[in-house]
Amino acid sequence: MTPKLYAKIKALADDPKCDPMTRAIALDQLRKHAPHTDQAIHPGLRTTPEFKKWRDANRKANPRKG
Repeated sequence: MTPKLYAKIKALADDPKCDPMTRAIALDQLRKHAPHTDQAIHPGLRTTPEFKKWRDANRKANPRKG
């Protein structure tokens, strides 16, 4: 989404005199295309305790050479 289009949609979403249906659509678009600011790790990329336990057991059983 270009900054110009984002500004237009934001103006529609912020306008109290705008049609309620149009405002709802504009707000939905803003939510979908808002800049991503969450820096949290994606749940699929987190290491689980079970995996850590398995990894540590494998490292202990098969130490790396070199």
